[in-house]
Amino acid sequence: MDDHVERYRDFPLFRQLDDAEIAGFVAACEEFELDEGQTFIRQGDRGQKLFFITRGEMEVFYLDDEGDEHQLALLAAPAVVGEMEFLTRETRTANVRTKSPVAGLSIGFERMFEQMEGGDPASVRVFFHITQVLARRLEAMDRKFAELNGQAPGARFDEMRAFQQKLMTEWTV
Repeated sequence: MDDHVERYRDFPLFRQLDDAEIAGFVAACEEFELDEGQTFIRQGDRGQKLFFITRGEMEVFYLDDEGDEHQLALLAAPAVVGEMEFLTRETRTANVRTKSPVAGLSIGFERMFEQMEGGDPASVRVFFHITQVLARRLEAMDRKFAELNGQAPGARFDEMRAFQQKLMTEWTV
């Protein structure tokens, strides 16, 4: 059995793929390893790759206008990062820095698009699962917003309501 298939079979985004699809998809990717403390996604940069993290922990943080860090999330493998820029083709919205040694696969945006446009079933299924990850994140954000909305008195409530309205407007197709 192909070592890549065995190594990546249990990665959540690949679980719906058969062995041949896993082997083909992994062949289109590059394996990588990063040391602790490396920032491998930088806010404001033009995204080039999707990262499928199979080992390690990362922190996602935002730099404000004064250069202060604001932690958005702590992620542990298995995880996918870089998916927002893949979908929007906008610049990176946050930084991602390793908190421990990290390993996984990466695939260039253009390569992934070529695979999908060519009808590669593995790439299409992986893309579908990436959209499910984003949907779960939005659902979690909705729940948190509802929780905070119930706790926010006065002006904070108005600010949160305006933010909610902005989000819903921007999410409209």
